[in-house]
Amino acid sequence: MAGRWLERLLPHPRVHSALFIMPITFQKLLHLVRPLTMSILSMACVHAHAKPAAQDDLSTLYVSAESPVRSKSERIVGEGPYSYRFVVRSPQRIDRPHRQAGYKILLRNGSVFNDDSDVYRGTTDALGRTATFRTRKPVALADWDVRPEEGQGDFNESFVLKAEDNEGLVNFAYMVDIADGPLYCGHSLPGGHTAHYRTPHASTATLHYDISSSECHQIRRQVNAVMLRPASQARASGLRQLLRDPGLTQIRPMLQEKLDALILREGSLEEVKRLVASRLAAQPDASPAERSSTLNDFGYDLAKQNPPRHLHYAHELVDQSLALDTTLYNLDTKGWILYQMGRHEEALGWLDRALALFKMQCTESEKAAYAENLGHRGLALWTLKRPGDALVDWARADRMTDDGTWTNGLPDWARIGPLIKSTRARLDTLDNEPSTCRETVAPAETEAGKADTP
Repeated sequence: MAGRWLERLLPHPRVHSALFIMPITFQKLLHLVRPLTMSILSMACVHAHAKPAAQDDLSTLYVSAESPVRSKSERIVGEGPYSYRFVVRSPQRIDRPHRQAGYKILLRNGSVFNDDSDVYRGTTDALGRTATFRTRKPVALADWDVRPEEGQGDFNESFVLKAEDNEGLVNFAYMVDIADGPLYCGHSLPGGHTAHYRTPHASTATLHYDISSSECHQIRRQVNAVMLRPASQARASGLRQLLRDPGLTQIRPMLQEKLDALILREGSLEEVKRLVASRLAAQPDASPAERSSTLNDFGYDLAKQNPPRHLHYAHELVDQSLALDTTLYNLDTKGWILYQMGRHEEALGWLDRALALFKMQCTESEKAAYAENLGHRGLALWTLKRPGDALVDWARADRMTDDGTWTNGLPDWARIGPLIKSTRARLDTLDNEPSTCRETVAPAETEAGKADTP
C-alpha cells in the first residue's frame, strides 16, 4: 500500500477523492503545479424529474436541469411505470452536451436497475442524451450519478473540486494526468465534478488546477504526441527528449513521473533497480522514515501492476522498508506481496498486523487505505477457503468509503458483488457505525460471514 493517501485538502479549492467501480488501484501522487488525487466524476443532471410513464407513451421522459425531452429514446433500459432520461454535459464546454460519447450511471444508496445492478454504461445520442431508464420504483434524484467518460479501458478515475464552504467549483479549468498515459483537459461540471477518465490498466491519475485552458491544451498536444506512441521504447525516448527541452521546465516533474511510471510498468529489472537507486540518491538528507516510505512505495507499485512485476525484488524493497520503519502501509504491502507470491497463510498474518495498527491510528483521511487493507485481507481469506469471512471484510470496506481501490483483484465481480451487498445489509443491521476504523481481526465465522457463502 502506497504511503501517501487519498485526500489532500488544500485551502482553496479542495479536492475530495474517491473511486467507483472495480477494479481500481491507487498509486502515489505526482507533484506538479498543485497536483491532487483521484476521485469521482460528474453528474450530468441535478434537476431531472421522474413521472409515472404510460405503457405506450414516452412523452413523460425528462432530462437534466433545464428542459424536458419528449422524443422517444432509441434504447430503453428496464421496465416499469417510472422513466428517467438525462443529458450529459461535455467536460470541455459544460454548457454543451456530450454528444455521441461515453457515459456511466451509478445508482446510490441501494437503488438498482431492474437487473439488480447499480451501474450502467452507454453512449449518448447526437443531442447528448442517455438511454431511457424505466424502473418499477421511483429513484431519488440524489441517487443518480450520471457521468461523462473519456478514454478507453476498465479502470476509472475522476475528481471533485470543492471550495472552503464545501460547494462544488463549477467551470473550473483543470488538467488530468494519467501517469503512464495521456493528458486530458476540461472544466469542472455542476457539483465540482470532473469527467470520468478510463484507462486500460490501473494507473495513477493526478489533477492539476490553477492552469488555464489554453495552457492545458498546449501541454497536452506536446505530451500526448509522445504518450500515444504504440511502442514503450518510443514513449520512453520521447519523454527523455521532452525532459531535455528548456521550454518545458515547468512540467519537468510531471514528465519525470511519466517516465518513472513507464519503467515500473514495462521496464526490465535492471532499469527498475536503477530507478530506485536514483530516487534514493536524490534524498541524501532523508530520515529513515522517509526512506522507508520511498522503498515501500516502489515495492507496492511493482506488486500492484497487473500482472505483478519483479515480485522478488518488490519483496526485497518492502523488507528494507520495514527494517527502517514499521507502518500500517508497509505491513499491508508485505502481506499483499506475499499474497501475490502464493504464500497466503503468511500474507494473512501480515495483513492482520496492518489492520491492528489501523485500529490504533486510523483517521478519517486513512479510511480509504484501511478499506484497501480489508480488501487485501478478504482476498487472502477467500483463497484460504473462508469465503464468508472474506465477504465480511469486503462488506466492511464497501460501507467505509466510496473509494473503490479495495475492489482491485476481487474474483468474479458479477457474482461476488451482490454477495458483498447482501452481507453489508446484514452488517448494517448489526452495527450502526459503518464509517469507523475499528474492525481489525479476521472474523471468526461471524453470523454475517456464515450466512452468505457462495
